[in-house]
Amino acid sequence: MRVPTPSESLHRLERALRELVRIAIQLPNGTEWQKIEAKHGDEWRQRLQASNARRLSQGGQLTDEHRLLDFTELYELNDLVNRHWEPLSQALGDKKRTMALLQEVESYRNDIAHSRPILPHQRLLMAGLAGHIENKVVLYVSSSDPTGGYYPVITSVRDQLGTDFAGLPSDLRIVFHYSELTLSPGDELTIEVDAVDPQSRQMEIAASWSNTNERGIFVTLHSGAPVTLVVPVTDATVADDAFLQIRITALGTPYHRGGDHDQVAAISYRVVPPR
Repeated sequence: MRVPTPSESLHRLERALRELVRIAIQLPNGTEWQKIEAKHGDEWRQRLQASNARRLSQGGQLTDEHRLLDFTELYELNDLVNRHWEPLSQALGDKKRTMALLQEVESYRNDIAHSRPILPHQRLLMAGLAGHIENKVVLYVSSSDPTGGYYPVITSVRDQLGTDFAGLPSDLRIVFHYSELTLSPGDELTIEVDAVDPQSRQMEIAASWSNTNERGIFVTLHSGAPVTLVVPVTDATVADDAFLQIRITALGTPYHRGGDHDQVAAISYRVVPPR
């Protein structure tokens, strides 16, 4: 099994913590979230606006304000976890142990962000902690699902054009995202997919266009080890709503949420005739 790079582990850890804060604090939108937004909201909006300005100049997709938590950094997430522990405790367990691990990782976050090497044991700790937190979040979010904790879930799908789609760990077999991006035959989409299986099974990822009969792309992955797919855009793909379906299936089990698969992330693109 490939050990994720420190950058991949950092991305997974931050994403899992953001998802937990979003579901446990932001969506209920009680007094705790109002206090957080009053303290940090302006700074996070400035980061969002700066990111959107860069994306606009490069033809990328803009980020909506409901993704404000995407612009938090690890030290801020650790502070939120520490200060607002109660609504997160059901997912994270023991506070003293969790905070010790998060603070250890935070101590070499800057080395990772600036592409400086870290020690082998630090790389393994990063990968292990990211997987540990990610699994806890998946189990927590799935707790209202009678089958929660059994089926794998897609945690992230990203393309090179700025689409960053988090497939929510839930009882949904298929999750839709409308990218509003325009493609043309001859283009290629570079898609990075990450997924988690609470049962630690190997998984298969299949990527295919819903409006064609072309054979898709199939790769295997392990929980928490992202894979990159290069998906061609062909003449057969042309449509106002061409859905790229990212399908995940746990291997080694006859039981699947969707019969022969477990979850689908479907991303819509507008594919126009050749320019």
